[in-house]
Order: sequence, then C-alpha cells, then structure tokens
Amino acid sequence: MGIRRQELAFLAECRAAGVSFAKTLTIGRQQMLVTTRELRTFLAQQSLMSQVEIDGIDATDRRWAFLDELLRLMGAEVVESIDITPRDEATVMADLNEPIPESMHSTFTAVFDGGSLEHIFNAPLALRSYMEALSPGGHLMIQTCGNGFFGHGFYQFSPEFFHRTLSPENGFQLETFTAMKDRARAARFEVGDPDEHGQRVELATRGRVILLVRAKKLRNQRLCQPLPLQSDVPAWRLPEEATHRTKFKHRALDKAQMLSPALAAFLVRGYNRLMLLPIVGHPRSFLNRASFKRVRR
Repeated sequence: MGIRRQELAFLAECRAAGVSFAKTLTIGRQQMLVTTRELRTFLAQQSLMSQVEIDGIDATDRRWAFLDELLRLMGAEVVESIDITPRDEATVMADLNEPIPESMHSTFTAVFDGGSLEHIFNAPLALRSYMEALSPGGHLMIQTCGNGFFGHGFYQFSPEFFHRTLSPENGFQLETFTAMKDRARAARFEVGDPDEHGQRVELATRGRVILLVRAKKLRNQRLCQPLPLQSDVPAWRLPEEATHRTKFKHRALDKAQMLSPALAAFLVRGYNRLMLLPIVGHPRSFLNRASFKRVRR
C-alpha cells in the first residue's frame, strides 16, 4: 500500500471532479512512496501550499511518511485508516474479511483504497464494507490490480467485478473506471461495460496493468441482493434470447461439437491463437476502441 506518482495523479483528478475528502477513510494507512521533488511538484501544481512552504519540505520528514498530511491539505478534517496489522498505526484495527462495525456505516465522504483489495481473501465482502462506510453523496476510490500481478496478492480484477457491483442497482454510480500500464505517465483508457457492449471486455498485455475506479454513492440500500452475475450469464441461461457475439461464438462451437469433436477443437485452437496476435484492433488490447477509450489529460 503506497502512494506513487500514479496515485497522486488519480487523487488530483478525483479532487478536480468534486470529491469531498472532508471525512476520509483509507484502507490501510497509505505510505508515501514519492521523492521530495515529486511531492514538491505535486503540491505546487495543485496549489496546496505556498512556494515558501513547498521549498521547505523534505519527503523523508515523518510528517510525510503517510498520506494523511496530504489528505488534510486536500480538505480532510477527519482522516481514519483501517488495517489488520498494527505496523503502520492505523486508527482502526479490523479484519476486512469480516463485516465492519455498524458504527462505521454511512460515516465517510471518501473511502480510498490504494492497493489493499487484492490482498483481502474475502474481496467481495471487503468491497461491500467500503460501500457501507460511505455516506450518500460520498465517493469510493480504488487503485488495484489488473493484468500482470501474478503472485502479488489473492486476485487480479476484471471489469465485471466493478461494473456489476458499483451500479445503480446497488445505489452507486460508477463515474470513472480506467486502466493503465503500471508506470508514471502511461496512457489511461476508460474500461467499457461488458453488458453495454454485448461482449466480454478482455485484455492481454505483456506488462503490469493497474485499475483506477471512482464511484459515487447515491443512496443507502441493501447491497448485492441478489448477488451479481457476470453480464453474459443470464443469456447463457436463456439461449433463445442470446444476442451477443460471445453467445453466438459458443452456440457455433456447440453445433461444431455435435458435427465433429475434432472440428470443434480445431476452431477453439484457431480462435485462441487469433486472440493472442499483437495486431492493430486486437480485441484483447487497448487498441480495441469498442472496449477501451483513451482518456485525454
């Protein structure tokens, strides 16, 4: 859990979009992993301190060891942190594999997870706790793992996880959901909703990809009742209503299987090889404009 240039840029974007940090809960106490120069540049760009104060900053100062001080400069009056370990002196000791206390429900204007969700085994329950901790009008901000983080934590997340949970059906509006290579100044791409596109939004990359999510809580209500389903599952249950290309592909393979198992196996191998080709417009790359739209910054 730590704040690099990528996370600083994300927080600045959230602030510009109107996120209130007045009462902020961070998942884990977020360590600052930027250099003194990077911190000074950010503070100057955001006009958070006078130039004299900025020139006197040393990022090795204990005051800048964690995100707390920066959040206060961004308008936070209350900064709480929740963690299972006492190592970083979080204000609340709790295991997010279990529900948070009801006393924390509808309490915060902002909940920020800078890289914890993938380390929590019961990730759906943890996400639900984040959602419950927000008051209506508050914002949830998450930076987590996409591709290339094998062995980093328990999970690497896909678009379905966030599109199906941070939805109007659960009292949330997903304001922005972007993906980017895990390096400073990398291009960012808005991640499409598989349900809207009528096909799975898939991505095959050589390097690491991080996901940046911002969602607004519209109201308090019971969450994930019923539990979310992947967007194409209902159509699989009702094949006569299936209209998406993904369902068409599987129906075609089913027919091929009936005619010749060898033919079906050949088609599957050919399809999978095609999906891995690094060509322009590749359906599993950022070049697929139907699934990914570059964010202009």
